[in-house]
Amino acid sequence: MNWKQFGLIIVGVIVFIMAGCLVIYFHVTGQEQTIVDQAKAEAHAKTPINEVTAVDVYNGTRSYVTVQGKSRTGEPLIAWINGSKVNVEDMNRIVNKSGIITAIKQKNPGAYIVHVIPGQDGNQKFWEALFIDSEDNYNYYYVDIYSGQVTKTYRLQKATS
Repeated sequence: MNWKQFGLIIVGVIVFIMAGCLVIYFHVTGQEQTIVDQAKAEAHAKTPINEVTAVDVYNGTRSYVTVQGKSRTGEPLIAWINGSKVNVEDMNRIVNKSGIITAIKQKNPGAYIVHVIPGQDGNQKFWEALFIDSEDNYNYYYVDIYSGQVTKTYRLQKATS
């Protein structure tokens, strides 16, 4: 085998690997869109939510899909959906997401907010805030959705070699 044939084989292997990665990527993003579409449909069918503004997935001890939106009268609502179990809250009764973001940025200047999503474990509802601090560490804050108190924190330090 000469160098030209060897080079063509290497290029072929690289193209094959890239094609496989694209197939996996499109499969995963397609599943995510299916979850979002199903959650919107369930929210419209099982809750007073008429206009959907956000859909998030929380994976804790149980997975929940949360749908945020408004009723026909404009009331802001949030629904936690887990299979056939649906729980709806008036968003005027809970701590505002933007308040969580502001508090994180005040305590951690330069923080990059990855996400702030509603979550639930058992009967406890909270905001899960994930951010990267100025030292490139990942930080999880769990904030009670009613009181705004931080209930748990996790910090994943950047690996050093």
